[in-house]
Amino acid sequence: IGIGASLIFIGAFSLFKDAFIGMFMSENDMAIKDDIMRIASIKFMLFVVPYFLVAFSEVPGNILKGMGKTMISFVVGLFVSCGFKLLWQLVILPMHRTEAMFFISDMLIWILCGVAYTWAYFYYKKKIDRKIKFTGRDRK
Repeated sequence: IGIGASLIFIGAFSLFKDAFIGMFMSENDMAIKDDIMRIASIKFMLFVVPYFLVAFSEVPGNILKGMGKTMISFVVGLFVSCGFKLLWQLVILPMHRTEAMFFISDMLIWILCGVAYTWAYFYYKKKIDRKIKFTGRDRK
């Protein structure tokens, strides 16, 4: 559902990109309209188009919460999301000062969080399955 909703929004933003960007511009911005459109187009390609990756990050993170592993979900989100963003802004961004490098970090965070959450999910699911098998309790 998350991927489907994201693809619908990506399609809508793709069709009406200029109109959406124009909503955030005033008469005073017309002198720098070309720069605004260029930067907005970069952000669109590196933030909006890969936005479906959020589903790969959020779904396993929320599954962990549903399993009762809220602290694990919090810690993974804190260290992977916030830690990577700080590392990116303090180390990578100063070496490559471009708009694209600024926007790429979000896409990478979604991927890294998705991998970390998915790994944590399978780790804890395996522990739960072992506990159920060890105690002999059924899943009913």
